[in-house]
Amino acid sequence: MILIDEQNNSIHAIIKNNIAKKFKPLLQEGKFYELSHFQVVDGNALYRPVDNDIKIMFTLKTSIKEIKEVDVDIPRHKFEFVDYNKIHERVNKHVQLSDIIANVIGVGPIEQPCIKGSNVLMRNINVMTIEGHEIKLTLWGSIANEVEESFFTENPGPFIIIATCLTVKTFKGKFISLF
Repeated sequence: MILIDEQNNSIHAIIKNNIAKKFKPLLQEGKFYELSHFQVVDGNALYRPVDNDIKIMFTLKTSIKEIKEVDVDIPRHKFEFVDYNKIHERVNKHVQLSDIIANVIGVGPIEQPCIKGSNVLMRNINVMTIEGHEIKLTLWGSIANEVEESFFTENPGPFIIIATCLTVKTFKGKFISLF
């Protein structure tokens, strides 16, 4: 998860599987909490959702207290949008995940390619960045069903998409970003 404080700073936070049951019922997106007794550890070398060298790790001793009365403005979401030039730098380097905002220019059908012996759901979406560059977003698994091709043919545009935590790869010399 990504936590945001009153100064609009963000940090990646993790809860290991063996203690997740303890904390899952205590946390809800969009609510405010006071956390204590957690560990601050080095950020992963790979797949960082925010640009930060550290992250928070919950422990069995971590305390969570919901704050009901809040007199500060903390955003519900935070993005670190990258421009097209930054995308070039991130090809096949999965240290920092990428957030983009773009115009949807095409939605492909659901496909089921065979990968490592199993058929998986996949859908491609073509987008145009603010700088005017075309990028293909590939949606995998159940998220491929969350975008309906008919929505884009039956409704007038433009259609804007915010895609977050993308990995960047190339295929046949073109950028693709993977969810």
